[in-house]
Amino acid sequence: MPPLSAIPDSDRRSARFEGALDTARVFTGVDSAWAAATANLTAPENVPRPAWSTDTIHGRVERLTLPTCYGLDELGPSSDVERPSFTLQLGLAGWGNVRARDGVVQKLSPGTAWVTTNPSQYQCVVPQQSPGWTFAWVRVWHPYVVERIAASGAASGLLLDLPPDRAVTAHTLRLVRGAVRNDFRDAFEAELCLFECVLALQRWTRQSQVAPHDRIMDRVRSIVAASLPGGISLRDLAAEFGMSRCYFSHRFREQTGLALSHFVMTVRVDRAAEMLIGTRDPLKTIADACGFANVSHFGKVFRRFRSCSPAAFRRTGC
Repeated sequence: MPPLSAIPDSDRRSARFEGALDTARVFTGVDSAWAAATANLTAPENVPRPAWSTDTIHGRVERLTLPTCYGLDELGPSSDVERPSFTLQLGLAGWGNVRARDGVVQKLSPGTAWVTTNPSQYQCVVPQQSPGWTFAWVRVWHPYVVERIAASGAASGLLLDLPPDRAVTAHTLRLVRGAVRNDFRDAFEAELCLFECVLALQRWTRQSQVAPHDRIMDRVRSIVAASLPGGISLRDLAAEFGMSRCYFSHRFREQTGLALSHFVMTVRVDRAAEMLIGTRDPLKTIADACGFANVSHFGKVFRRFRSCSPAAFRRTGC
């Protein structure tokens, strides 16, 4: 898998200060919500850097189409690798993975942001299975801001879900736009934008902070529920987290104390219980909707988890 520096321009499209842009290719696959949010991120051609410009903020929008891996330290000027900084990378289309040195992998889908201080222990990976990855990134060299971000937990990596219509996302994309287009009026506006972005990220981080076992359970629950009635295999579920089935099952049990297969079945039974109480649908309809093979299979599993039959649960709530 080649490093980022080895990817030819034809397979790495960047919305950046230098040179002409192939905007259509950079934003290929971006859904309508993110297309609106990122409409102003590309840079006009031949715009000189302002006289007041410093090397505090750098950013781009990029699309990688070949399998590759790169360190987050590679984003930005190569001469500043050892200088303390932080990087924020926000997925816009397709997906890639963030991999720690201990092998733990996090999948970055559209709307998922990764924040870390540099030098970083993390690598970004575009695997063979990915259709390509479009993302925005911004890297900041500002001692006070880096210290604030580090205090928020970014030294060990922060994974954040940023909806396209939230203020924290608007502040983040405004910072990226300023880095890409050099359209801050002066250094004071650039610093104000930077501080607003960092404060919004810290507020969002505090609001989003939940225990790791709650976070992984909530995400598995939502993926399984969204897959019904067809259901999702444990292998495909693990792939959503960028891991093998065996490794993800181990990580899930390690963080939650539960077997992955047992938890997936619990989600299906809970959904069936909701339908038993909230609808008058026949048992067959509920069994089909919740991914059970037939009514007999539904009844057997439901009794094991709820200690009563579906019919009895509907009558009494057990």
